[in-house]
Amino acid sequence: MKNFEDYFLYTHAMNERCIDAVSRHEEAMPDRIHALLCHILNAHHIWNARIDGSEPEYQPWEPHLPETYPDLNNAALLRTRVILESDDPIRTVRYANTVGQTFTSSVGDILFHVVNHGTHHRAQIASLLRAAGFSPPSMDWIAYKRR
Repeated sequence: MKNFEDYFLYTHAMNERCIDAVSRHEEAMPDRIHALLCHILNAHHIWNARIDGSEPEYQPWEPHLPETYPDLNNAALLRTRVILESDDPIRTVRYANTVGQTFTSSVGDILFHVVNHGTHHRAQIASLLRAAGFSPPSMDWIAYKRR
């Protein structure tokens, strides 16, 4: 799952950029930015738990203190790395969503969803940062890979 490792290193790094942008002007950040950032981190945690069959500690929109964002981001990456090293991308996982509906998805599809989901919400954060008068960090995949 080598490509997935690259995608999750990218996801982690872009989350760090968002966390850094928010922390520099924390008191001026709209609440929606904090909510989206927490949601990105919570969703990653929840999907990791679904893959490894454990009970998630957080709800999708559960708020966290901004000073905990880096630790949550690091924990999500570490747990995903264990999954990448030990799991099979074609293995199927049966899980329930937040309203109790059950589904079955492959580990690979879930991992791709986590990456895509984070990208989607980081784009929303970038728009909100611009609207609040701040310059969002560069979060392009190709720029990340060129470094």
